[in-house]
Amino acid sequence: MEDMPLWLKVSTALFLGFMVWRLWPVARHWSKEGPKGGADDWRAALIPLALVVLFVALLVAWLRSG
Repeated sequence: MEDMPLWLKVSTALFLGFMVWRLWPVARHWSKEGPKGGADDWRAALIPLALVVLFVALLVAWLRSG
């Protein structure tokens, strides 16, 4: 990031801030009005996520050993 000109850093920060400002009301609405997840929903999401983490850990261990 050190080689980026200052004007590019400032414009990027302003753009990201504008995006957060525009998306905040929508995210608040989704959190209030959206469907609530039950235990089965969380389990269905966590099992594939855990498998991906396990796969990445095994891949890193395999690459370090070789």
